[in-house]
Amino acid sequence: MTTTCQPSSCHFCDVILFNGCFFAVEKNGRTFSLHLSSLRLTLAANPVFGDAYDGDGDKKFLIESSSGGDMLLVDMISRQLDLDDLSDFEYDDVEDHGNAIATTDITLKIRVFRFVQRDQSWVQVKDLGDRMLFLADSSTFSASASDTLPLYGASVFFHGFIFNGTDLGSIGDKDVAVCDFRSQKMKLVRQHPQYANLFWPPPSWIIDKIPSPIPPEKIPSPIPPEKKRPSVGLVPVRRSARRRSQNKKYLD
Repeated sequence: MTTTCQPSSCHFCDVILFNGCFFAVEKNGRTFSLHLSSLRLTLAANPVFGDAYDGDGDKKFLIESSSGGDMLLVDMISRQLDLDDLSDFEYDDVEDHGNAIATTDITLKIRVFRFVQRDQSWVQVKDLGDRMLFLADSSTFSASASDTLPLYGASVFFHGFIFNGTDLGSIGDKDVAVCDFRSQKMKLVRQHPQYANLFWPPPSWIIDKIPSPIPPEKIPSPIPPEKKRPSVGLVPVRRSARRRSQNKKYLD
């Protein structure tokens, strides 16, 4: 049976072009494909149901895997901290950071699913292998750690809020973080040089693929300082010798 979706009843979290077709995913994981010939949204995958502890994640990302050519669905699970999470802290410390605690959704877990087209379903991925996933609000991509350094395999990089269990002051700081997919431990990239070095200096697998708008040989050389034209307000005005002599005659 073919299921279609009316645009007014669908609320999509992410869209991707995969194998020549557009796919869009809703918050519950239900996924539709857009057939360009008919311009109709057709059901591609049923909703992803969360487990008993976490429930469905509130943020979804679609991404094409760097290995195997699979389409992946990343389910990011976030929530506000509760009293059980803060039981090891003094009351005054909790009160001082109360606003950030009450208004910030902390990323607690990241799950990944693989699209199985023939079953119209998402199958949970238990291990990412050497794959690295990079998630952002405007783009996503995947890379193989074997092309860079094996250290970074099975990692998910994202921009969001995390809590390490010891520092309440970092709750309200949205920053680049990394999730070790196997252990589900979250870390801030800037606090761990082994991860920060992955981005700076920019590695060749990033800068080599960024097209330059102007070929280097056609970039004009800067004007030497001594040849720069002075601004209009600073142009010196020189009076002619004749005008100076006339003024001197009138003064005499």
